[in-house]
Amino acid sequence: MSYDLAVFAFDRPDLASAVDSVRSPQMRVDGDPAAERGACVALARVTKRGEQHLCSIDGPLLAEDEDVPDEVARALLGCHWTVQLSMASSLPARAVTIVNEIARKLAESGQGVVYDPQADQIVWPSNLKKLREVRAQERSGHARLELEWLWTRRLTSRDARSVLDILRRDLPEAVPVRFGTYEPMQGRLDRDGEDAFAELWDDVHSPFWKGTRPFDYGYVCLRRGWGSALSAVERDATRPLLGGEKAPEVDAVKLQFRTEVIDDPRWLGAIRSLFERVCDDFSPFFAAAYLSPDRNAEMVALCGRWWLGVPSADLWLLYVGQVYELFLPPAAPGAARTGHGVLVTLAEKPDDWATLSERRIRWAREVVRTGDHLDEDRAAVVIPRLAPGDA
Repeated sequence: MSYDLAVFAFDRPDLASAVDSVRSPQMRVDGDPAAERGACVALARVTKRGEQHLCSIDGPLLAEDEDVPDEVARALLGCHWTVQLSMASSLPARAVTIVNEIARKLAESGQGVVYDPQADQIVWPSNLKKLREVRAQERSGHARLELEWLWTRRLTSRDARSVLDILRRDLPEAVPVRFGTYEPMQGRLDRDGEDAFAELWDDVHSPFWKGTRPFDYGYVCLRRGWGSALSAVERDATRPLLGGEKAPEVDAVKLQFRTEVIDDPRWLGAIRSLFERVCDDFSPFFAAAYLSPDRNAEMVALCGRWWLGVPSADLWLLYVGQVYELFLPPAAPGAARTGHGVLVTLAEKPDDWATLSERRIRWAREVVRTGDHLDEDRAAVVIPRLAPGDA
């Protein structure tokens, strides 16, 4: 029988260096550990009793999401590579030590973990929290990296539970620690449970929560809370005409991250993946990721009480559903279809202002608002009809 180990990593593990770390005159290596497209390597140790097979190694190989065990996905900020090691279960302790050392070197070089599929657990490193520590410093100032999604339907407790499921797997730092609808927040997830958090999404007050650094705050904007004491007729009378239509009521979710994540590629990649995952699963009609305040010290927001049209801000990531896809220029840079819409990546980093400016989407002028997210008098000339449930 064989005993297997798997290395899962953010960066491409250095197989050649890992093999060199245990190489000796008694070691025989078959195959090329430095092969560019992944190697198939066999290691053997020559002893007085003859040759002893140590292990077979396949990789590094590109890893897909479905290849990554849940425990590994929760431990790593991103997993792009895997290496598979197989050895005989009857291997002597000294030989097992050598194979384990190779696995650890592979994981270390790729910022990853060693996983035991037989036990379904990570066996190295012992301190998994270090894998998720931000390896950059917080920027000066009060800017935050913000992710914001907009829907023309009402968000409910069912959405809250779905969001929690995504956060627990993809970015547990964003899972609520404390939550509520006013300060100081009265709810605690570990004490009050998921239901207490989810039920707030069925109310008229907009809940928010605090997570774990480098995540800062999460906000849910429930537009049904505005004017909730009015009758339906009175409430409708308060809705302005924008672009020839009654302004649609838009619910939103916003997540804020500290700016230290900008200089850590692992964290920036995880945040980008989270943004795309929510777009895929929830089909907003519009969503974006951006720095706020921006380089001109101006606050950025997609929506105020009403949706007033496309903002003119420098956005890092952009998602448009089917309604606004019709207005997206065909030559939009970095565009890729995903879910029910189009995802556009405008720069590698959200503070690359030169690239963001150069690649800014050239929307038709009539769909872009000329004021901020609260200035109804400067709303876009054309706001397409957004019926409840539109993506």
